[in-house]
Amino acid sequence: GAQGYAQLLAAEEDEALRANALAALSRLAHPDSFNTAVAALFDLSDAVRKNAAVAVGKLHDARALEPLIMLLDDENPQVRANAAWALGEIGETGAVDALIARLDRELDAQARQMLFVALGVLATPEACERCLAEATTQLTTPNSRIAAMIGAVDAITQHLSDDAATVARQSDRLRPALLSSLAGADDNE
Repeated sequence: GAQGYAQLLAAEEDEALRANALAALSRLAHPDSFNTAVAALFDLSDAVRKNAAVAVGKLHDARALEPLIMLLDDENPQVRANAAWALGEIGETGAVDALIARLDRELDAQARQMLFVALGVLATPEACERCLAEATTQLTTPNSRIAAMIGAVDAITQHLSDDAATVARQSDRLRPALLSSLAGADDNE
């Protein structure tokens, strides 16, 4: 069980085995695996940190917010992407400010996409507004705009029970950008 994986992670020098152990641990999603997975967020291996972020996200434990927010500044973009995904998976809106702040500095396309996914899942007004702002600008790449649109659509649909006029305004802002980006994608094919 989770204790066996914890012992393997503590004793194993081979980073591939540690990363695989974390992947298996994430499939268990056992509450006892929390401390092991969080400790692995600080491993020297990129592969271990990347898998640890997924494992922690699958546990849905808000105690992991701070360590995951720290990983948003990791040197490895895959680790940053997985940390963003995990923050969205945990579902605590306390991560929104950190996700937006990282988005302002993030250059890696995959990490940016995961930041938008997380913001869309968290669906606060600030998250939705940031996704809409990115989706409606022509200063970013088409893929980044599309990822932002998906985040905005996710955030908007979570608020369908909100005031219909607010949802309609947000949808009206998003529609032209989505059509423009889709037309641009057709031109590139």
